[in-house]
Order: sequence, then C-alpha cells, then structure tokens
Amino acid sequence: VHDNSLSCAQELEFRRELFELKHLKALSFFNCFQSQDMFPATIPTGNWQKLAGSLESLEFRSNPGLIGNIPSSFSALKNLQSLVILENSVTGEIPSSIGNLIKLKKLVLAGNYLTGSIPDVFDGLNELLIFDLSSNSLSGSLPLTLGSLTSALKLDVSYNHLEGNLLNAFANLKYLTLMDLRNNRFTGGLTLMPP
Repeated sequence: VHDNSLSCAQELEFRRELFELKHLKALSFFNCFQSQDMFPATIPTGNWQKLAGSLESLEFRSNPGLIGNIPSSFSALKNLQSLVILENSVTGEIPSSIGNLIKLKKLVLAGNYLTGSIPDVFDGLNELLIFDLSSNSLSGSLPLTLGSLTSALKLDVSYNHLEGNLLNAFANLKYLTLMDLRNNRFTGGLTLMPP
C-alpha cells in the first residue's frame, strides 16, 4: 500500500517490542492476519499508552484473521487523528472510550461484526470529518451526540440493524457531502431547518 510497507510474516503476532517505537506516527496492518482457523490474532489491549505521544494514525485493514474486541485502551492515544478498523473479524461493542479521542478526524469501523448500540459519546469530537460504522450488526437508535459532529463530511451507518427516528440535529451537519442510512430500520424522515 505504501512505499515503506513491510511484508507480513505468515505466523504474524503482536510483540511487545512494537510499543517501544516511541516516535511512531502511523501504524497500519493491511492484509496481514489471513486465517481465523490457523493463525487468529486479537488486537493487544495493553501498552498503547506508550505510543500516546506520537501515534497519529492506526489502521487495521482487510484482516479476516483479526478477531476479538476493540480495546478500550485506545483512549490513551491522545494524538490519534485516524482510527480505521476496516474489513476484519472484530466483534463486541464499540467502547465508549472512543469519545476520548478528541483529535480524531477519521473514525472507520466498517465491515466487521460489531454488535450492541452506538455509544452516545461523540459530543467532544469537533474535528471529526469521516464517521463510518457501516456493514456491522449494530442495533438500537442513533445517539444524540451524532448531531454534534458539525465538521463531518461523511456519515455512514448503512447495513446495520439500527432503528428509531432520525435525528433532527442532523440539520446541524452543514458540511456533509455523504450520508448513508440505508438497510436499517429507521422510521420517519429528516426535518431540515430553513436556510
């Protein structure tokens, strides 16, 4: 994907030495964990605070052998601007500690097996541009704090099991260029404020 990418070993594992890279700005695992049966892996839960001073981008893309939950300890990454967990086999609920990542510009948790409701914790994410939780098994209603994402360009919660009314506060999202709500169980419609 990038010129400085390294190939992944066949029996890949997360080692503690990874967290000694004190100046690491971007960390990406693309197409590395391929098999749930032979070499399943889970995202480490500890030591993320060691990368808190430097890490700005953390991505796990296209890893069908990556299982388990999203660690709540990601909240230690106070400088994180991009969190992408896309097309893996991650399960469980979205940790409410995601709301502590106040410098986030991109939050993509699409194409996994996430369940439960979307936590109502987004009122502090004033810089968020991309919000994508599509293609999971999320349920419940939309959290009110989604209406606080006034800088958002993209909001995608399609292909889940969400229900209830759409938020009137969506009228505040004046910079949106894409909103995808399809394949859910929403009722009612959008009420937009006059210009």
